[in-house]
Amino acid sequence: MKGLVDDLKEIGVNFTDQVPPLEKAQGKKGFRPDFGITAKDTFVCIGEITGPKEASATWKRNWDLYKLVRFGKQILSSGQEIALLVQIVFDLGIYFRLTTPQRGVFLLWTVGDFKVPVCKMDIGSLLATLPVTEAMRNDLRRCVDAKRPVPLAWACADIPDAKKRLRTKH
Repeated sequence: MKGLVDDLKEIGVNFTDQVPPLEKAQGKKGFRPDFGITAKDTFVCIGEITGPKEASATWKRNWDLYKLVRFGKQILSSGQEIALLVQIVFDLGIYFRLTTPQRGVFLLWTVGDFKVPVCKMDIGSLLATLPVTEAMRNDLRRCVDAKRPVPLAWACADIPDAKKRLRTKH
């Protein structure tokens, strides 16, 4: 992700999934995205990462997508026109746009898949997914230019309950 936005000097990549010391001491684990792309303390893109061990677990992918949309709704409610969402499952990334075009209906657009190179042989396959990464880069530029502040706190009370429901088999 850092290589994608390297020439945009005001953008930084933050890994937000670390538990703060106070929450760790209390035995709590806050719900926040795995990483976020910020521009001057403003979130413009958030993402979830799943490793190779859980790459085939459907419930984990669904849970990550649910969290992405939930956090993306917070970005939209703070005034952004578009929330950029990235879900990475081992070496495959999926890029989404979350928007509210009219009447408060949330639309989740799948822009496309892109390859995350994990070895030297995968670098060539990255070129095949260049249109998706270029679309992501253009959207990042558009969000940076908007410069609307997005809160850094992720207060989503419904997430623990939703995780229980997702793991239950019907």
